[in-house]
Amino acid sequence: MSCSSAEYTEKNEVKQILLENFGRIWAKMIRRKLLLENGILYPEMCIYEDNPMVFLYPFYVKSFMKTDVVGYYHHEEHESVTRSGIGPRFFDRMYTAEHGLKYGLQLCANEKERDILRGKFTRLYFLNTAGQFVDRVPSKNWLIAGKIAKQYRKLMKLYDLESVSLRNIGGSLNFRVRFLATWVLSYFILSDPEFFEAQRMAAWGRGFHWERTEPTQ
Repeated sequence: MSCSSAEYTEKNEVKQILLENFGRIWAKMIRRKLLLENGILYPEMCIYEDNPMVFLYPFYVKSFMKTDVVGYYHHEEHESVTRSGIGPRFFDRMYTAEHGLKYGLQLCANEKERDILRGKFTRLYFLNTAGQFVDRVPSKNWLIAGKIAKQYRKLMKLYDLESVSLRNIGGSLNFRVRFLATWVLSYFILSDPEFFEAQRMAAWGRGFHWERTEPTQ
């Protein structure tokens, strides 16, 4: 995280730092007590199950310590679940991100906090997901990227999300232009939510469901 190695205990400072910088879950150690006391359950029957926590933990963590001490090594296998190519389970990231945003917005105290969560969601749900399908030349993967964009545009009104422009797409200018082309494509294809439900059924044989208690502050 982009903060100095130190112990942070002031509630508002902790929330602000985590809202703006909280990233990979596997790079952090979380007390089990935090989850039990707040009814925080990880979704099951999916991968990317830690996506919702990016939206929730900043509101529940009251103090944290950042240290330069190496506590363990995280070894990534090329053939791991999330790195071994795109299959039906890949689209779990869309479901887990949306549920994280849905509950996280209920915990926000002001519009600034809501905007931070919306920005995280746009990156996780759309930019980082559809970007996997923007090949160097037009292909059937562009159609999948367009379907993801179509789903994102449906959620724009529901969650008051930002539209997409060259300024919020990362990568080279060439990639950003290609990505924007799939965004434009999404206006000309039919909405196809059944495509993503079919991926869920192919991967797990059931729809996505997250058992959890209602969020409280």
